[in-house]
Amino acid sequence: MKSIFSVLVMSWAKSISSLIPMLSFCALTSYSSFALSNEASLLGLWDFYVPTTKGVELVKIEVSGMPGNYQGVYMGEEDKLDLKNIVIEGSTFSFDIDKRKFFSSFTLTYGGTVEGDRINGYVDTPMGPKSYRAVR
Repeated sequence: MKSIFSVLVMSWAKSISSLIPMLSFCALTSYSSFALSNEASLLGLWDFYVPTTKGVELVKIEVSGMPGNYQGVYMGEEDKLDLKNIVIEGSTFSFDIDKRKFFSSFTLTYGGTVEGDRINGYVDTPMGPKSYRAVR
């Protein structure tokens, strides 16, 4: 006569063994779709830490869309602006933001490289290029 413990262990082992192929399939398909979509690496919501004349400003950037049709929004302390000229090539990207300060307007050009959930990049400003970092 089998003990209740051995029956439970055998039942558990059978259920686990039937789940392993399904879990493996899920893991492989999710990884392969992520690995194949390098262009999508910039997509999502990011916290950009951008140097300014007043110190470091926290800016939220959100990018969505498909290749050739990306959209994005810049959400700073003072304004919410659309991203323009979004280009994503593998893990590198660039985009422009048209800003107005007082009586002048200028374009900021951001560029960078996505490495997992981090970005290291530069922003071209009227006062020269500045480096920044971002996290997802």
